[in-house]
Amino acid sequence: IFYPALREAAEADDALDEADVEHSHIKELVGEIEGAGPGDDRFEARSIEYLRPRVFGGELLAQVLATAARTVQDRACHALHVDFLSPGDPKLPIEYAVRRVRDGRRFVQRQVSGYQRGREIVLATVSFTTDSADAAGFQREPMPDVPGPEGLASELDQRLAVADRFAPEHRP
Repeated sequence: IFYPALREAAEADDALDEADVEHSHIKELVGEIEGAGPGDDRFEARSIEYLRPRVFGGELLAQVLATAARTVQDRACHALHVDFLSPGDPKLPIEYAVRRVRDGRRFVQRQVSGYQRGREIVLATVSFTTDSADAAGFQREPMPDVPGPEGLASELDQRLAVADRFAPEHRP
């Protein structure tokens, strides 16, 4: 999923304990994805938050990305589009099918569909690219130097400043 340089750092034995704790839930989530060996485009995953009434969208998104990433090598995700089509049941497994849309020299694209009870609940398009030195060079202008949020007025103060523009029943 990560750029190769980050993958090596994440797999290093001397990684920070904080990073391990922070990513333990992600490891558990990704660990729930089962599939055959390389070349297989069908996977099954289970929800780790099974007490919710529906599968959480972020959990589906993570599983979609991890599933697509298992079908590519030495590529980093650079674009992801996900459509949540219908609610999923966290008590049932989710079957993922990956379609290999494009395998180019620089870009790889996958379409991932997640199913429960034969019904499609999530559809995603994931695009991967090779790791390049200028991967973060997409921003042409440097970020401006702006003050932090401490100096901003609260939402209530902003509303009070313009309260006279509202009808009396809508004023704070």
